[in-house]
Amino acid sequence: PQVSGNFFAGVFKSGPSASNSADRKTWCVAGLGGDDEVWFGVSQDAGDSWVAWKRVNRRKNFVGAPAVTVNAAGTAIYLVARDASHFYWFTESKDLGATWEEWQRIGNGVFHSSPAMVRVARPLARPPVPDILVVAGLGADKRVWFSRFSTNANLANEGWQPIAAGPEGHATARFTSAPAMVSDGDKEIVLVCRANDLRYWRVGSFDGGRQFQVGTTWLPHGRPDRGRVRYSGEGERS
Repeated sequence: PQVSGNFFAGVFKSGPSASNSADRKTWCVAGLGGDDEVWFGVSQDAGDSWVAWKRVNRRKNFVGAPAVTVNAAGTAIYLVARDASHFYWFTESKDLGATWEEWQRIGNGVFHSSPAMVRVARPLARPPVPDILVVAGLGADKRVWFSRFSTNANLANEGWQPIAAGPEGHATARFTSAPAMVSDGDKEIVLVCRANDLRYWRVGSFDGGRQFQVGTTWLPHGRPDRGRVRYSGEGERS
């Protein structure tokens, strides 16, 4: 690949986060740099050439890996990162990283992991509408919490919702890692997290992240749905 800028000068304190556009041509990779700020690299030709590395020019210090998402058209980048006080912050660039909006704190949620983020608005909608993002993280109570918001929202009072956990004593009563999410770009999301038994468990949303399965069903990841364990809102097993 052809590289503009010094790709090998990137020194990072976190694992990477990556995303691509709906046509799979625009790629973005982001991470926490050695200066505790978020750095990113962009390709607009499916990785044949790169602009690397650039720092988000609205400067702010963070801890852990950021989460990055590219919009469907490949023209905007969305970033969420966690600060030393365990809050999540959001920023966006509408011109693939040339300029950035001010960082906004996403409500008052306190998190013990890096964030995960997906875009769920319908790709290439006509007329164009703001993207909808779903962000999730490991709360201080060891449960997974999520928030769903528009990219043009004021996030100061944004709320967070917990995903119902299993009953006390079950592996899914508590989680032990950052979650990961994948979306079809429309309504379906799969969220995976490491539970108290150190195995991966998953839960799904089928309404664009408004809720994660009524009654919440956590499934051992990699197993078929047959024989799954369900929990009601009161934590009862069925």
